[in-house]
Amino acid sequence: MIKLSEILGQERAVRQLERALAESKVAHAYLFYGPQGVGKETTAWAFIQSLECRQLGARRLPANNLPAHDLTARGMPAHGVPLHDLAAHGSTDACGFCPACRQVEDGNHPDVTVVRPQGASLRLAQVKELQGQIAMKMVQGPYKVALIAQAECLTPEAGNSLLKTLEEPPAGSVFILISSQAHLLLPTIVSRCQPIYFRPLAGEVVEQALTSHGLEPSQAKQLAAIGGGSLGRALALAHDPAAGERARELDAWVRDLEKAAQAGDPKAKRAKAGNRLDASGWAQALRRAEQWSEREDLDELLNLLSNWWYREIVAREKSRQDSGWARQGFKVVGEAIQALNRSANKRLTLEVMFLRLLQLAAQRPFKLHLEGG
Repeated sequence: MIKLSEILGQERAVRQLERALAESKVAHAYLFYGPQGVGKETTAWAFIQSLECRQLGARRLPANNLPAHDLTARGMPAHGVPLHDLAAHGSTDACGFCPACRQVEDGNHPDVTVVRPQGASLRLAQVKELQGQIAMKMVQGPYKVALIAQAECLTPEAGNSLLKTLEEPPAGSVFILISSQAHLLLPTIVSRCQPIYFRPLAGEVVEQALTSHGLEPSQAKQLAAIGGGSLGRALALAHDPAAGERARELDAWVRDLEKAAQAGDPKAKRAKAGNRLDASGWAQALRRAEQWSEREDLDELLNLLSNWWYREIVAREKSRQDSGWARQGFKVVGEAIQALNRSANKRLTLEVMFLRLLQLAAQRPFKLHLEGG
């Protein structure tokens, strides 16, 4: 299992976690958020291993107000007195060899619980089961950890139930929520978590990782260019013959979007955004919705589209432009994905999505940031 210090391209996120470990200020809940395929879950597992590592535990201040008798029973100092200063050791990496580290790596640590969506949702019954497990006495410690993948898939009932636990977490518990669409989470859940942002990876980082997976340098360079800062996406492209075509199709859609937005009457300053578009733009959006509704790889297409808007946000913020418009586009795609996950009508949902995106583009008819450009 990869260690915290070996995480590529997420130096700021890793520093936040290393500081929490070094200073024994581990929060009761974290939200790892950012685009898909940039290392959120990989980092979460490295962090969990460091939390549970017995070698680190012997020189780390226990957190979250564990009772003194629980600490001493595990060979750890009572009353928050560290056996050693972890900062003096210069590393917050798990040892990787102790029984606890091996259990985390094998996925059978008794104090670590993982929850993933069942189908399209994280349901109330799953949260109730998690709450029961977290409330149980620790088997090994020093933490009871809950990892919640794709947290944006929480149903409203499940989210409200989880919120109650986050408001009054059991002693020694650590919740790690992972999301590529954090805006879909309940704001009250977000407010109870310490946010850790995972940015799109630099192209050279993706290239390096791809070559370490055995890809030829030329292929790694090409995949990194269309991977949009996502190692996960680049790896998927490497093993999916149709993935490259999807990426090119997305670029074509972006160019069509730009052309359609600029085709309206620029003198109609007082008109609503939708009135600035000509009929061909609307017709093209409806045709694309019909085509996509029949695609078997619709999920992959929508993920590509979501990642594109996310990168548009990053590109605009990096160049100190207003990113509010791009954030609206990201939200529109996210809402469509959520609706489809809940079995909404495909064609109607996609029509609404494409028409809303077209209206957004009309509000800002300037050059968009394209892949590799």
